[in-house]
This record gives sequence, C-alpha cells and structure tokens, in this order.
Amino acid sequence: MRKKITLVLICLSFTLSSIAQRAGTLAIYNLMGVKVGEYTLAPNAQKFTLGLSNYSDGIYFYRLVTPCCEVGVGKYIVAK
Repeated sequence: MRKKITLVLICLSFTLSSIAQRAGTLAIYNLMGVKVGEYTLAPNAQKFTLGLSNYSDGIYFYRLVTPCCEVGVGKYIVAK
C-alpha cells in the first residue's frame, strides 16, 4: 500500500498509521538518482517530519520501506 505525502512549507510530512508497529527507512534521492539522505523511522512512530532547509532547490524522490515491504514512493519539489 503506497502512502501519500504532504509538503508543508519546508517540511516533508508522513502519517505512519499503517506501519506504526515497525521501524522503517526513508531514503531521499536527487534527480540524478543519487541518494542524498537516509533517515530511520522509529518503531511505533505515528508521524515523521523532515525539514527540507538543508536541501537545494530541485526535484527529489523518496522511498519509504519497512523490513517487510516498500510502503511508499514518490517525488517532491523543493523551491525556496
């Protein structure tokens, strides 16, 4: 099941209700496919917010996975 993201000002925010019982990993890739960030999501977390102020303007892709499966993929644009 894929998750929808919400871009709020300069934050990428996920609601994690379906994976709340498992740890997960959020990987961020730039337009060239180079991994530019990786974040560990705590088990039982219900929300994860990533500040985007350290990212340059551009198009990025994300991949959210748990030990059992891929939970969500998508893209977002950083424009300051």
